[in-house]
Amino acid sequence: MIKACITNLGKYNEGELCGEYLGLPATKGDVQDLLSYIGIDGSIYEEYIITDYETGIAGLSRLLGEYESIDELNYLAAVLADLDEWELEKFEAALEYGDYTSSVEQLINLAQNLDCYDLYPDIMNHQDLGIYYVNEMETLSIPEQLEDYIDYEAYGRDMSINDDGAFTKNGYMVDNGDIFIEHYKGWHVPDDYRIFTYPDQPKIMPVKYQLEAPGKLASLSNFVCEKEESMSALETIPPRLENKHAKESVSDIIDVLEHLEKAKRKPPIMETLKRLDAQIAQTKQAPAHEQPRRAMQEER
Repeated sequence: MIKACITNLGKYNEGELCGEYLGLPATKGDVQDLLSYIGIDGSIYEEYIITDYETGIAGLSRLLGEYESIDELNYLAAVLADLDEWELEKFEAALEYGDYTSSVEQLINLAQNLDCYDLYPDIMNHQDLGIYYVNEMETLSIPEQLEDYIDYEAYGRDMSINDDGAFTKNGYMVDNGDIFIEHYKGWHVPDDYRIFTYPDQPKIMPVKYQLEAPGKLASLSNFVCEKEESMSALETIPPRLENKHAKESVSDIIDVLEHLEKAKRKPPIMETLKRLDAQIAQTKQAPAHEQPRRAMQEER
């Protein structure tokens, strides 16, 4: 029913246009896929604007803004999708009529109150309206010999003013006086139509290293890797580890692990990491140039 071009506002402000059309009604999965595609992750990029609309309902796009709620738009699209063809024509006429069209909230209520309006599809101008009132409604009793002298257009103009009616592309519309009920108050979209959600965050892989600052190793026991991968993980020095003495400390830790491997002493991972923590704590207390030698002497 409605297609909205969802655009990444952050990238738009940076001079990059990243947008894609979302067909409504939609699902949460549809929204997540689209947001992921245009780079909205809920972290670095969170906001969006709607830069274009496409819909087969005449006059609707011009009433929708760039900061509309995706949930409200989905609610509106779902309500419109349930209307029959003749009801959609009546809705189009109601948009031209102009009542309750200043927000998506009002449009939702308008679509649910179409019985408050009467639409006459065969009446397209004042002449048609005047003839209808005289011949069909019998508002005037005119002798047959005077029918050719009646100004139906002028009479129709007067009647449209009295009716407060309007001519639309789908016919003449008038408010019939029925009570307009606000089914949607605007502060909470029903759960069935709430679809906006950021993409699922990627699962964080086990952390091999974490540096609190150059030359300072974080506690290794906080980052236990799966299975035996924790041992091989220490074989690569992270690019961010630029401090010379910190590199030497890691090298010493690797030597310790290799020594344990050769001695066929393979303690549980947590026990090994705790021992490494203790060694790191001791090396921090020593001058940087003595740390490598001291760590190896204690292990021996």
